[in-house]
Amino acid sequence: MKDQYAGDVNDYCKYALLRCLSRGSTTTVCWMLTSRDGRSDGRRIGYLDRPAAWRPRDPELFDRLRDLVREGERTIRAVERARILPLARFHPDLLPSGREGRARYFARLDDLAAGSELLFFDPDNGLEVRSCPRGRRGSERYLYWEELARAYRRGFSIVVYQHFPRVDRRDYVARVGNEIRARVVPARLFSFSSPQVVFFLLARPGRVRVYQRRAAEFARAWEGIVSCGGGRRATAGETAEP
Repeated sequence: MKDQYAGDVNDYCKYALLRCLSRGSTTTVCWMLTSRDGRSDGRRIGYLDRPAAWRPRDPELFDRLRDLVREGERTIRAVERARILPLARFHPDLLPSGREGRARYFARLDDLAAGSELLFFDPDNGLEVRSCPRGRRGSERYLYWEELARAYRRGFSIVVYQHFPRVDRRDYVARVGNEIRARVVPARLFSFSSPQVVFFLLARPGRVRVYQRRAAEFARAWEGIVSCGGGRRATAGETAEP
């Protein structure tokens, strides 16, 4: 996550999903915050000028994000203050690339997340890639398999942000879903795919039915923008660009 992304269309989708999944329960948000990089990412805010099409999906959230963008408050601190996720705890520290600093970062997460039902990881890019091993410069943009597996072993249901690479989206979601099951646990896995990103939900066995109902609710609210999948194979459909 970078401050420059705050309030863009992917943020809107992300918070709407978390608000739906975590309703009435405590969520810990691991921002995996990285420094601004001077790039133009985060400019997808045109949806805010189209309230008729976008506001009904989560009216309260839409209004709060629109206020933040109009006031120039595009930071995670502003998001936290706006109580967009009212029962959430936040890990606000910058994530370092070095192994020792990263270990301290996740040790703090252990303490912060204790007692939460849902844990959300928000890396810049998503899950690890072979070309960038942990500890190398740039590794702060990724969540590593061992970190995801460890969090699941600690008893959380988990949501992970994943940016789409330039590949077939349907095949990519299925492949990553299978890899999550192979590397982490053969859990019930849900996917929520928008044009640019996909979110994976690893549901604890005792919460599958709850998340099934909430995923169906989210799918209805975001029909035409987000494709939801669940079961043995996560699926993604063709969606329109916002």
